[in-house]
Amino acid sequence: MKSSLNNEDNFSLIESGLINRALKKLKLDRKTVLLAFIVLCITWFPLVLLTAVEGTLFQGTGLPFLKDIAIQGRILIGIPMLILIKPIVYSRIPRVLQYISEVLIAPEDKEQFFSGALRKAKKYTDAAWSEIIMLLSITVFAISPAAEMTNFISEHHPGSWYLAENNGKEVLSMAGKYAQYISKPVFQFLLLRWLWRYLVWIALLFRISQMKLNLKPTHPDGSGGISIIFLAQRNFMLFFVVCGMVISTVMINLLNDKMVTFEAIRIEILGYIIFSIVLVLFPLIFFMRKLIKTKYEGQLELSKAATNLSNKYEEEWVRPMGNEKRIAEETVDPSMQVDYSGVYILLQELRIIPVRLSDLMIMVVSLFIPFIPIFFIQFSVVELLQKLIGLLV
Repeated sequence: MKSSLNNEDNFSLIESGLINRALKKLKLDRKTVLLAFIVLCITWFPLVLLTAVEGTLFQGTGLPFLKDIAIQGRILIGIPMLILIKPIVYSRIPRVLQYISEVLIAPEDKEQFFSGALRKAKKYTDAAWSEIIMLLSITVFAISPAAEMTNFISEHHPGSWYLAENNGKEVLSMAGKYAQYISKPVFQFLLLRWLWRYLVWIALLFRISQMKLNLKPTHPDGSGGISIIFLAQRNFMLFFVVCGMVISTVMINLLNDKMVTFEAIRIEILGYIIFSIVLVLFPLIFFMRKLIKTKYEGQLELSKAATNLSNKYEEEWVRPMGNEKRIAEETVDPSMQVDYSGVYILLQELRIIPVRLSDLMIMVVSLFIPFIPIFFIQFSVVELLQKLIGLLV
């Protein structure tokens, strides 16, 4: 029974759902690259053909299809990336959950973990009802008048591949209709599903944080043994990186159209990076109270033990006594005192949020990478080098 419960496959969160079951029948559940290509054939290639027929692929309007950076970002980059990151994001989750079950969770709470927290997470991650609600919401929005307020183009353009004239009025072109009713909803569905998955993951971590955890104050990871959770948590950052790629393409469109200034864009980029880091680190706050308690209790216990050790050390090595007696009655090795001091220092540096400064730096760099093209559009390579050298000097 124990071996079956601790099987790594039992900790997977992405095996259910209508879409996953359909992909399994089509044998596409493990072929993410092929799946991404098929979805592109449905969402992007038809737009290429339609705009080519309508004469708005390269030119023929104020904003041809291939020059619309924002739509390329959503469909050509966003859709395949949201598909391709799935196996990467969930690759470490089963082992992390297995570690939590076998090492961190107290024996009396294991049943609550398997039948409660883990079961709900597996049930809700790709729940059929959640996918149906998303699809219905996106469909209703796509056919509603409100969708006209959030289409892909800017009203400042004199023309666009998205629109056509009919009796002197601007209406959706054939390509525009396809984008409005098929391509855009696919992107929105993938985006909403990832947001839902992340909410389910956050709920799972919250339930785990409410259980009795076997945290060790002297664990070498500096977080009581719980920093392993960040191995799974940081993978979700890929979702925010992909969102950054899409946002970056929209910003490039706005800069090209002179609708915003680079200074305003720069502030928005900084805001997005900070906001994403907060969202990634937020679930780790659930464990802060337990880590503070672990650190406090560990310091008390180590202080008591250290006092006894110090008293013995002074009796045997500090106070005057014959060398023969020291050798004969040696019970406290001086190196033990040094080692114990090192353990106490390690405990004092225990992190109440299980993340290191190097992890934060990697997150900042990863989230900034999607916005690098904006700086190359705004400045030449020479100007960027001069600015970097100026910062270093």
